[in-house]
Amino acid sequence: MGRRASPIDEDPTFQRRNWAAERAGWALMAAVVALGLAGLLGPGPLSRAVATAEGMAAGGPGGASPARVAVSYERFLHARAPTAVRVETAVAPGATTLDLAVDRTYLSALDVRDVTPHPTATLIGADHVVYRFRLAPGTTRALVVFQLTPTAARVVRGRLGPVTGPRPGLWHLVYP
Repeated sequence: MGRRASPIDEDPTFQRRNWAAERAGWALMAAVVALGLAGLLGPGPLSRAVATAEGMAAGGPGGASPARVAVSYERFLHARAPTAVRVETAVAPGATTLDLAVDRTYLSALDVRDVTPHPTATLIGADHVVYRFRLAPGTTRALVVFQLTPTAARVVRGRLGPVTGPRPGLWHLVYP
């Protein structure tokens, strides 16, 4: 058997390299889709995070009491796309207000669109902003939701939690 006659020149080495490059491209595209679905490029299991901290919380007629703060948020965001940060914390027995402190450097990278429930006061300090909330009598746990919008692509870091208690750190990677 000899070489077959064909008007088209064949280059088997080039063809094998071309097929290998094509398969590598397909594998790369599949990996990007899988990571996107998993949450690396937006909402998903890789993006969801809960930062926690434990310590003592002052306040209330009973003085200091053990406190645990949990902040739920998305790690991977897109600039100008809204996101929610949920803060859940124990409240000292008999406390009538809850003061949550948010680092000013954190807030400088995000626009606060809404806070639920609405704070009764907002106090601006040197390195943090304090949101004050009125508590119903007998409240043992509080949930506050911040609706935020990143202003630009960057890494955003900050601490968020009760002024007198533990404040867990959180971070976001904001894509353009």
